[in-house]
Amino acid sequence: MRLGTTGPIGLITWILTLFVAVGFSTTAKAEKTAPLSREQVTNIVERSYQYVAMYNVIQKHAFDPVSGAMFTDGFNRPVAATTLMDHTYQGIARPNNDTFYQGAVLDLRSEPIIVEYPAIDSKYVVLETSGYSHYCEVPMASSEGDFKKP
Repeated sequence: MRLGTTGPIGLITWILTLFVAVGFSTTAKAEKTAPLSREQVTNIVERSYQYVAMYNVIQKHAFDPVSGAMFTDGFNRPVAATTLMDHTYQGIARPNNDTFYQGAVLDLRSEPIIVEYPAIDSKYVVLETSGYSHYCEVPMASSEGDFKKP
């Protein structure tokens, strides 16, 4: 058998071609599954739309500098807006024009991330978390520091 290229590159190309061919042949032998009904497909689409829509928002905040004040320039990089937002800002549905926003897009695939923030003596503080595949336990506290489970 003659390989198109000799040497290590030709050998690697031949081995990769062999793996691809074996992969395709085993894929063709896989059992076929029953097709989904129209109702099942509709149900899947309706339940998954929110995740697809939010994925686009997250990607925009993490990687699109045009997203404005909340652009994080990647994952695991918190950002604090230094200007107040008005009705023209599109990253938040209805931003308050007297609120400074902070945010981060966290990638928790490899390890957990601990977010710490100091006690704030105000009743106008919100810690919003979004976990699509798990629940987040956020303790509530008063300015005296007495914590209780929500």
